Amino acid sequence: MRIRSMHLNLMGLAMVAGIGIASTAQAARLNDPAPSQWGCELSDEQLIQGITLGLTGRGWAITSNDGQGKLVAQVVVRGKHTLIVDIQYDSRSFDINYRDSVNLEYRVRRNGRVNIHRNANSWMQNIQTDITAALTTFCGL
Repeated sequence: MRIRSMHLNLMGLAMVAGIGIASTAQAARLNDPAPSQWGCELSDEQLIQGITLGLTGRGWAITSNDGQGKLVAQVVVRGKHTLIVDIQYDSRSFDINYRDSVNLEYRVRRNGRVNIHRNANSWMQNIQTDITAALTTFCGL
Protein backbone atom coordinates (compact mmCIF):
# COMPACT_ATOMS: atom_id res chain seq x y z
CA MET A 1 0.00 0.00 0.00
CA ARG A 2 2.82 2.34 0.87
CA ILE A 3 4.54 1.71 -2.49
CA ARG A 4 1.33 2.38 -4.39
CA SER A 5 0.82 5.66 -2.52
CA MET A 6 4.39 6.68 -3.27
CA HIS A 7 3.89 5.74 -6.94
CA LEU A 8 0.72 7.87 -7.15
CA ASN A 9 2.52 10.81 -5.51
CA LEU A 10 5.38 10.54 -8.02
CA MET A 11 2.90 10.41 -10.90
CA GLY A 12 1.17 13.50 -9.54
CA LEU A 13 4.48 15.36 -9.29
CA ALA A 14 5.39 14.35 -12.83
CA MET A 15 2.06 15.64 -14.12
CA VAL A 16 2.46 18.96 -12.29
CA ALA A 17 6.01 19.30 -13.60
CA GLY A 18 4.78 18.53 -17.11
CA ILE A 19 2.07 21.18 -16.88
CA GLY A 20 4.64 23.71 -15.68
CA ILE A 21 6.92 22.91 -18.58
CA ALA A 22 4.06 23.08 -21.08
CA SER A 23 2.93 26.52 -19.92
CA THR A 24 6.43 28.01 -20.04
CA ALA A 25 7.26 26.40 -23.38
CA GLN A 26 5.16 29.09 -25.08
CA ALA A 27 7.05 31.91 -23.34
CA ALA A 28 9.78 33.90 -25.05
CA ARG A 29 11.78 37.03 -24.24
CA LEU A 30 9.70 40.13 -24.93
CA ASN A 31 11.13 41.86 -28.02
CA ASP A 32 9.74 45.22 -29.04
CA PRO A 33 10.31 45.70 -32.78
CA ALA A 34 13.07 48.12 -33.80
CA PRO A 35 11.91 51.59 -34.95
CA SER A 36 10.78 51.70 -38.58
CA GLN A 37 11.27 54.18 -41.39
CA TRP A 38 9.67 54.15 -44.82
CA GLY A 39 11.79 56.54 -46.86
CA CYS A 40 9.81 59.78 -47.14
CA GLU A 41 8.19 62.48 -45.02
CA LEU A 42 4.42 62.17 -44.48
CA SER A 43 1.68 64.39 -43.09
CA ASP A 44 -0.16 63.52 -39.86
CA GLU A 45 -3.23 62.61 -41.91
CA GLN A 46 -1.22 60.17 -44.06
CA LEU A 47 0.47 58.73 -40.97
CA ILE A 48 -2.79 58.02 -39.15
CA GLN A 49 -4.34 56.61 -42.32
CA GLY A 50 -1.37 54.31 -42.97
CA ILE A 51 -1.03 53.17 -39.36
CA THR A 52 -4.76 52.49 -39.17
CA LEU A 53 -4.64 50.50 -42.40
CA GLY A 54 -1.71 48.43 -41.16
CA LEU A 55 -3.42 47.71 -37.84
CA THR A 56 -6.94 46.92 -39.00
CA GLY A 57 -5.74 44.40 -41.56
CA ARG A 58 -4.79 42.17 -38.64
CA GLY A 59 -7.72 42.91 -36.37
CA TRP A 60 -6.08 45.65 -34.29
CA ALA A 61 -7.79 48.90 -33.29
CA ILE A 62 -6.51 52.29 -32.17
CA THR A 63 -7.87 52.91 -28.69
CA SER A 64 -6.19 56.26 -28.00
CA ASN A 65 -4.60 59.09 -29.97
CA ASP A 66 -3.01 61.95 -28.01
CA GLY A 67 -2.66 64.09 -31.15
CA GLN A 68 1.03 64.56 -30.35
CA GLY A 69 2.51 61.51 -32.08
CA LYS A 70 1.44 58.75 -29.72
CA LEU A 71 -1.22 56.12 -30.31
CA VAL A 72 -2.35 53.18 -28.21
CA ALA A 73 -3.54 50.11 -30.12
CA GLN A 74 -4.84 46.73 -29.08
CA VAL A 75 -5.82 43.36 -30.45
CA VAL A 76 -8.10 40.83 -28.79
CA VAL A 77 -7.61 37.26 -29.99
CA ARG A 78 -10.31 34.60 -29.55
CA GLY A 79 -11.98 36.83 -26.98
CA LYS A 80 -9.45 35.99 -24.28
CA HIS A 81 -5.94 37.18 -25.22
CA THR A 82 -5.28 40.94 -25.36
CA LEU A 83 -2.10 42.74 -26.41
CA ILE A 84 -1.82 46.52 -26.02
CA VAL A 85 1.01 48.56 -27.55
CA ASP A 86 2.15 52.17 -27.69
CA ILE A 87 2.97 53.48 -31.16
CA GLN A 88 5.06 56.65 -31.23
CA TYR A 89 5.46 58.31 -34.61
CA ASP A 90 6.79 61.35 -36.38
CA SER A 91 6.80 62.35 -40.04
CA ARG A 92 9.57 59.83 -40.92
CA SER A 93 9.41 56.94 -38.43
CA PHE A 94 7.39 55.00 -35.89
CA ASP A 95 8.18 52.79 -32.94
CA ILE A 96 6.03 50.02 -31.40
CA ASN A 97 6.44 49.19 -27.70
CA TYR A 98 4.68 46.72 -25.43
CA ARG A 99 2.29 48.42 -23.00
CA ASP A 100 0.13 45.70 -21.40
CA SER A 101 -1.51 42.34 -21.97
CA VAL A 102 -4.12 39.92 -20.68
CA ASN A 103 -3.61 36.14 -20.69
CA LEU A 104 -0.27 36.29 -22.53
CA GLU A 105 1.96 34.95 -19.75
CA TYR A 106 3.75 38.29 -19.14
CA ARG A 107 6.38 37.80 -16.42
CA VAL A 108 9.40 39.66 -15.15
CA ARG A 109 11.91 37.07 -14.00
CA ARG A 110 14.26 37.49 -11.05
CA ASN A 111 17.12 38.28 -13.44
CA GLY A 112 15.11 41.17 -14.92
CA ARG A 113 14.35 39.35 -18.17
CA VAL A 114 10.79 39.92 -19.37
CA ASN A 115 8.95 36.95 -20.88
CA ILE A 116 5.66 36.83 -22.74
CA HIS A 117 3.84 34.32 -24.92
CA ARG A 118 5.85 33.99 -28.10
CA ASN A 119 2.87 34.97 -30.27
CA ALA A 120 2.94 38.50 -28.79
CA ASN A 121 6.33 39.13 -30.42
CA SER A 122 4.99 37.87 -33.76
CA TRP A 123 1.89 40.04 -33.51
CA MET A 124 3.99 43.16 -32.91
CA GLN A 125 6.38 42.26 -35.75
CA ASN A 126 3.46 41.63 -38.12
CA ILE A 127 1.85 45.01 -37.52
CA GLN A 128 5.21 46.71 -37.86
CA THR A 129 5.63 45.12 -41.30
CA ASP A 130 2.07 45.96 -42.35
CA ILE A 131 2.22 49.56 -41.11
CA THR A 132 5.55 50.12 -42.88
CA ALA A 133 4.12 48.72 -46.12
CA ALA A 134 1.01 50.93 -45.83
CA LEU A 135 3.07 54.07 -45.15
CA THR A 136 5.44 53.32 -48.04
CA THR A 137 2.50 53.49 -50.46
CA PHE A 138 2.16 57.22 -49.64
CA CYS A 139 5.73 58.00 -50.73
CA GLY A 140 5.89 59.63 -54.15
CA LEU A 141 2.25 60.73 -54.17
